[in-house]
Amino acid sequence: MKDLKEIEKILEKRLAALNERMEDIDDSLGESGDDDFQEMAIESENDETLEGIGHIAEDEAEQIIRALDRVRSGIYGKCASCGCVIPDERLKAIPYAIRCVSCASK
Repeated sequence: MKDLKEIEKILEKRLAALNERMEDIDDSLGESGDDDFQEMAIESENDETLEGIGHIAEDEAEQIIRALDRVRSGIYGKCASCGCVIPDERLKAIPYAIRCVSCASK
């Protein structure tokens, strides 16, 4: 497994990027709309899409915060289900993973 300080930096960087994205989404959703009915319909669809992206970003941010807690408590990289070490390849792909591939696929 990589150095925990390096992992912590990666997670913090990703969290900062997500927070910035969520702020941008909030700003976009707060903009006033168009008076044209067709434009209003398009803006409504766009707002729904942005809200969906915002929810996904919020979920990922929460998972990253929990991963940072695990790094700081010394349990990062251990499967929450079976206690085995989560392979580096999985943590590289999903740095906030809490289960090994075997347990995650059950």
